[in-house]
Amino acid sequence: MTYLCTRALSTLATPLRGNLVVSPTVTHFGARSFAVAGPKAWNHLPADIRAIDTVSAFKTALKTYSCSVD
Repeated sequence: MTYLCTRALSTLATPLRGNLVVSPTVTHFGARSFAVAGPKAWNHLPADIRAIDTVSAFKTALKTYSCSVD
């Protein structure tokens, strides 16, 4: 089984709140794939947003964060 995103070994016992491992790429197109862009986006989120437990609260915080960055 191949996973698109993998967690760092230090965060395997905890919920998905730590950094994700970014796969190395050879081409420019590979750098734009979900397996690379997804973990990069997740790793750039503030820790307080990554620590939110509910989906609805996460969506609200993510929307507020994305509007404040633009």
